[in-house]
Amino acid sequence: MHRHYAMLVLTVVATGIVSAENYVWVEGEAAITQSATKHNWYNNVKKGNLSGGDWLSHFGGQPAVAEYHVEIPKETAYTFWVRANPVAEPLLSYQLGDADWKLIDLSRNLENTNIAADDKPDMRFVAWIKVGELQLKAGVQKVRFKMHSGNNNHGGLDCFVFTAIPFQPNGICKPGAKLGLAHPGRWSFEPDIDPYEATAVFDLRTLNEKVAGESGWVKQSPEGEFVDGRGQPIRFWCANTGVQRESDIERLKAHARHIAKRGINMVRHHGHIHPTQDQPIDRVNDDEIASAQRMVAVMKEEGIYSTFSPYWATAQAGAKWGLKGHPDGPLFGMLFWDEDLQRAYKGWIKTFLTRPNPFEKNKTPLAKDPALAIFQIQNEDSLFFWTTQQYTDPKYKGKLERLQVLYDKWRTDLGKGPGKLKIRFWELENPNQDHKDTMRFFAESMYKWNKEVERFLREEVGYGGLVNAGNWRTANQARLLDLERYSYSANAVIGCNRYVDGGSGHGSHVCPGGQDTSGYLVKAGDFFQDISVLKDPARLATNARQVAGHTYIIPESTWVPPMSYQSEGPFLVAAYSSLNGIDGYYWFALGEVGYDRTLNKWQAANPAVMGGWPAAALMFRKGYIKKGEPALHEERKLEDLWELKKPLLSEEAGFDPNRDVGNLTPAANADAALSTLTYLVGPVQAVYGGDPSKTKVADLAKYIDGGKKNVRSNTGELSWNYGVGVCTLDAPCAQGATGFLAQAGEIALSALRIVAKNDYATVLAVSLDGKPLASSARILLQITTRCRPYNWKEEDGVRYSRDKAQFTGKKVVDTGNAPWNVWNTDLTVTVKNAKLTRATQLDLNGYARTDAKVDAKAAGGELTVTPPPDGMYLVLE
Repeated sequence: MHRHYAMLVLTVVATGIVSAENYVWVEGEAAITQSATKHNWYNNVKKGNLSGGDWLSHFGGQPAVAEYHVEIPKETAYTFWVRANPVAEPLLSYQLGDADWKLIDLSRNLENTNIAADDKPDMRFVAWIKVGELQLKAGVQKVRFKMHSGNNNHGGLDCFVFTAIPFQPNGICKPGAKLGLAHPGRWSFEPDIDPYEATAVFDLRTLNEKVAGESGWVKQSPEGEFVDGRGQPIRFWCANTGVQRESDIERLKAHARHIAKRGINMVRHHGHIHPTQDQPIDRVNDDEIASAQRMVAVMKEEGIYSTFSPYWATAQAGAKWGLKGHPDGPLFGMLFWDEDLQRAYKGWIKTFLTRPNPFEKNKTPLAKDPALAIFQIQNEDSLFFWTTQQYTDPKYKGKLERLQVLYDKWRTDLGKGPGKLKIRFWELENPNQDHKDTMRFFAESMYKWNKEVERFLREEVGYGGLVNAGNWRTANQARLLDLERYSYSANAVIGCNRYVDGGSGHGSHVCPGGQDTSGYLVKAGDFFQDISVLKDPARLATNARQVAGHTYIIPESTWVPPMSYQSEGPFLVAAYSSLNGIDGYYWFALGEVGYDRTLNKWQAANPAVMGGWPAAALMFRKGYIKKGEPALHEERKLEDLWELKKPLLSEEAGFDPNRDVGNLTPAANADAALSTLTYLVGPVQAVYGGDPSKTKVADLAKYIDGGKKNVRSNTGELSWNYGVGVCTLDAPCAQGATGFLAQAGEIALSALRIVAKNDYATVLAVSLDGKPLASSARILLQITTRCRPYNWKEEDGVRYSRDKAQFTGKKVVDTGNAPWNVWNTDLTVTVKNAKLTRATQLDLNGYARTDAKVDAKAAGGELTVTPPPDGMYLVLE
């Protein structure tokens, strides 16, 4: 085999064509003849990301044609793949022999990668495209490609392949091959194609229903928890995904199977079903509706429920929409009060929910499909956010006047005299009566609309699922968050999008220069902070002020790149969601069938995050970690909300570079009565319209040790030292630690002992048979560390600024490329369990490896395991 491979390499060097027994691989630059025009800018790309170190590119006044003569090894069925540029509407056609030219659908692509040498997100990309299935005869086959787009006929062809064996694109790797590139102290993360066989040690698909919704609609219990159609508790490990926007059903099915195996039982589609700004307001976005229908139909077959978000106020209205006082621009806050927009919105969602689903076997409309478990009224809009200040722009004078009319009527109905809307959030630390009345008007308007939407969904559409009003935050969390959450309480599900960044808000990721791309891109030259949440627990997304009696979800969140301390994420989400009774956390976001090939801005599909899902999802969904007693149960009179009085403890706002730049939301708990560490003790609950005498605060001194910088949960299962940066879990069926383990020294839990040389790592041992670790016959041991793309380079100790504030952090020197490099595992784990005698390393899909030996010693009623450097998953038996 090795001699044959060497011969193939020589063939590549000589001709740019590799002919193997079951495939033929052809380099784009190996054309027999071609008429392409190289353009200095268009061809200025990262050649290391291209097969053979080059591509055939064209940017010129006339179409370009390239011809290849390919030796087909045998007559059989082949799958035809090309690796080409799919960005900026290129047109690429192919011709076999003298047959007709056929246009390749470049929109159905995989691994779309920016290869611009300067990292700019322009039109220099390359991706894999599955062209289709072909029956080819043995012998020489003439293949021609034509680049003929409207934009300078631009195009780029890296390579193409005819393969008779399964092929999962992996950058420049040929079928069955791997890159194997890793820096010292790291290993190359390159999963195999998963055959989904029953021999897998972990496959969390078995936790899902056979078909999502088979027992009926998901409901809310009186205690505010999710229950399935049988009334049984159900927890959701969730993800946002965009794979359904592609028309390739088979790819979506593969994606659903991949994430179900790793614990996902709820996905979210954040869509935009409204028309474009140049269409009449009563139209809908048919493509977005089809995407959501496709997602629900495919996902439910893997037992995965769906959440749908139909509307985001960043939508751009146009003149044809006919909105009074709003000729164009984003629609911030208007959905809560503008009757014309509300009427249109109802039309959009009725069409969406009642249209037969062509992708579902019974054509069931989504309103009647229990797999659509949660309907979100809107995404990230609020009258309490900074965007409402748009109303004071002279351009929108007519809109403000119309809102003032509604405000005047509201005041009259309450028996109040005339008053002027006061949209001046920066003055709320010393609010006067006009501020208070304006904010109350906003709260009651939002509540009224949220309640009306649910009535409409039930009575006029026939939707049977749960409704979530919103998921946003405010310009002043201490004064306004409870008003925001009060408006959500018109519906069952409360939510809040909250991301975990690598540092202090505005300084966590900064793009220098004129065009700020930090909201969607990580590129060379960017500055960033890389601070673990374990050193700053106030940034934890699950620190949530929940409304008693309502379910609570976090519809968007992740540990946001370019921060690297991410493996703590799944551990902390599972542990503290369990402790606090948070019902669903949605990782943001997925765009590939499986793992992403390299780093991107809003990412969950990397080895540190998605790689940590199996054990974390298992212990969360199985209820292995106890829910705590309320650390704070605060009941508030509505009058106190209207007076803008601060609660005992609010909720920090988080930071979103796409929404917060230039707006400095004050710290929510700078002068709060209680520490934000209260969230690590147990649930924090609020009751609106309650009896303040029933407010209860736990004896927090029993759990919070400020001197030692340590916080224990009131269940006794979780302990967080934010000085060292380590959190431990010690529950009967799940134990482990995350953070700076080497600095922590030996970590001794009731059935688990960890001795680590890893500076930073996450270790979880979770029972696979439901028995306590001390007596379990089968345990999943999962170790995740840090990851970066191969050849990633960064500079430390760099000073930079944003909005006149100074920061110290790091600078991205090179974003690197595939494959992922994962920091080696360097630790020993001992389990106190006399039943255990051996440890087996698993591959990245959960199958036992026959090529790996694990150092495991059973003695004295314990099993001591030293995983190999690339040991991510092991089974102890």
